[in-house]
Amino acid sequence: MPLLADFFNVSIDKLLNYKIDLSEEEVMKIYKELESGFARIEIDLSTEEPKEEFRQDLESVKKLSNMYIEKYPKSYLLKLRICSLYQMYSYKFGKSELNDRVKETTNILEDIVRNTDDIQIKETALIILSNAYCMLEDYEKAELYLNMIHKSIGDTSVNLAMIYLKQNRLEEAEILLQNKLFSNVFNISMDCKGIINVYKNQYKELKKKLENRNFNKNAIEREMEYIKNKLLGYANLSLEIKKMLSEDKGAFFSMYMDYMELSLIFLFFNMKEEAKKALYSLKEILEKYPIHENLDVSQMRFFDKVESKNLYTFNIYTNLLIVLNDDSYNELREEPIFKDVIEKILDMEKMLKNKE
Repeated sequence: MPLLADFFNVSIDKLLNYKIDLSEEEVMKIYKELESGFARIEIDLSTEEPKEEFRQDLESVKKLSNMYIEKYPKSYLLKLRICSLYQMYSYKFGKSELNDRVKETTNILEDIVRNTDDIQIKETALIILSNAYCMLEDYEKAELYLNMIHKSIGDTSVNLAMIYLKQNRLEEAEILLQNKLFSNVFNISMDCKGIINVYKNQYKELKKKLENRNFNKNAIEREMEYIKNKLLGYANLSLEIKKMLSEDKGAFFSMYMDYMELSLIFLFFNMKEEAKKALYSLKEILEKYPIHENLDVSQMRFFDKVESKNLYTFNIYTNLLIVLNDDSYNELREEPIFKDVIEKILDMEKMLKNKE
């Protein structure tokens, strides 16, 4: 053994512990260990930095993550999971450290893309890598990596379901199509949000043109009203689909985020009363369906064959408070409903901590 260690220029300890890869179960065990560590770290909302008493915990999680990456350099699934955690919990590092940690993940993700033979791991890494470069505002690289993902010719789910039907494999067809529909609800929501952002930018450009007397004021105002109506239509489309399919179980489709975004859209158009109504709906959703409760998707009539696996233990209430702390909400900050929503979230966060 010493001769072998000398030949490869490694320590005996490393040789004894050497393992080319980890099983998916082993990766998930490490992932959950690190995820629970990140989840415990609390943020000071006034500074958006980790609270002083949790800084040592943050350092411990970072060291543990690096230790696993060094110990299993060829476990690309593990590296991918750790990078996804870093991105998901990026706000836990605080504003001062955020960019450094994101850059750190880009190096790991680029290593995955170069070396893994697993297409699913590679393409997931490309998505996370693109998101990382968006966070760093390097949009050329974000686009480059996204365009490296193989474009599927088409979704085979429906074709496969038809084959199952011909073979009378009815339950398999039902499970496949329900899962496809469940995913499509989120895809529709993301598409609507993307279109909403396009229209917001178009509206801003038209608003600038109004200040220039060389343009036809009436024509621009008509176009602005048209864009405004389309934008609000897309916001309601996403929300109504979720409301119908969830059968008033709003927490399943993260509808609390939809109402928060809707309130911001109304503020964008100076529709303060409508923004307040959206916050009332948000408060109602939070009261009826506490986010921290374990939700079983199969409770919904349309998705009784869908299995939900929640791998995260993070405190979503902290995320909501960070969003509501943004300057975008300044116009509503002194309104009673805004204060009620904050109080409700703080109460539920306390309930979650007492439950742990």
